[in-house]
Amino acid sequence: MAVLLLLVVLVSLPSCLFCIEVILGAYRNSRQEVAKHRKNQMVRTTILIPAHNEEAVLEDTLSTLMASLRAQEKVVVVADNCTDSTATIARGFGCTVLERFDAENRGKGYALSHGLKHLELDPPDIVIVLDADCQVEPDAISVLANEVHSTGHPVQGAYLLRLPDGADPKFKISEFAIYIKNYIRPLGLSKIGGSVPITGSGFGAPFFLLKDVDLASGEIVEDMKLGNDLALMGFRTLFCRDARVNSELPIDNKVAQGQRKRWEHGHISILARYVPKLGLSGLLKASPSLLFTAIDLAILPLTFLVAANGLMITALLVVAVLTGYWLPFAYLLSVQGLILVGLAYANSSACPRLLRLSDLVHIVYFGASKVGVYASLVTGRRSGWVKTRRDSKDNDSE
Repeated sequence: MAVLLLLVVLVSLPSCLFCIEVILGAYRNSRQEVAKHRKNQMVRTTILIPAHNEEAVLEDTLSTLMASLRAQEKVVVVADNCTDSTATIARGFGCTVLERFDAENRGKGYALSHGLKHLELDPPDIVIVLDADCQVEPDAISVLANEVHSTGHPVQGAYLLRLPDGADPKFKISEFAIYIKNYIRPLGLSKIGGSVPITGSGFGAPFFLLKDVDLASGEIVEDMKLGNDLALMGFRTLFCRDARVNSELPIDNKVAQGQRKRWEHGHISILARYVPKLGLSGLLKASPSLLFTAIDLAILPLTFLVAANGLMITALLVVAVLTGYWLPFAYLLSVQGLILVGLAYANSSACPRLLRLSDLVHIVYFGASKVGVYASLVTGRRSGWVKTRRDSKDNDSE
């Protein structure tokens, strides 16, 4: 029976780390800490924006971005396999535009690699990666660049996806899950020394770190791969809550389902490849940071995590009734309880609160929407550009 308890403890390590991250992250968020960022006006920074047919959103992104740039900050847009006016819009804002056409090797990773090779001609100190459909809050770029420069580490800003005004409340659960994943958990993980995930936009790093990293691939979550590669190189990704970048969460059912499929299929793929690498490297180097990073990567998406724990608790209850050995059941039930308490605490620390009690009725819809996502894993993963459409009428030539 002791073996069963040990097995349950090992399997529940990701759940335990999830509890720690959420509680620490919510605590840090509720404290309203005043961050102190070292100012350095001489940091040469390039904002690299990979874009594929983004004429519908690029103008809004560049309007907010260009207004907040300092003299030593410039923007390079990589118009990758575009068939619209993306490149023309970017030039209109005074950006350097790189047009790339390659029908076979396409995707965000290839676009980033192309941009970085161009930058080798006149290397900046810092490179910041930004998606073409984001709204950058004032000073976010300078805060992020200064944080990268002062620490010498890659730094992920607070990248949040918000629902547009008037959106159906059934999407509130999705917004909350992204808030936990992209903001609360990184706050907690950074506090204990783990390398936080790179979430795709609002990410900065010293140029020398990125120029030798293999980005030219059709990986569907190239950002997640990059973060783990950097961690294995000895450069953990830090988190900067004060560098805020926002984007709109799609509310079309078909689009939202496609986005979840991309994120979660990619997560499972990276999990299978990198958890063993990070865990083994952490053990060989006696590195708590790598071990925390490996366990964090093994944390399943929120709905799946809670559901999987629920199934295991049910199975352990049956074992306990048949054998009288209740300890594994009691242990995992306690972990599940702490997860729910941590999520409630995180929601209370948000201002304004993201969820109300009445929103919880939509958990069933949110959970049901994930069934198709995981069922489609058997069809294999996609590569190339898998960008977020704003509605089902948008067409992305792939």
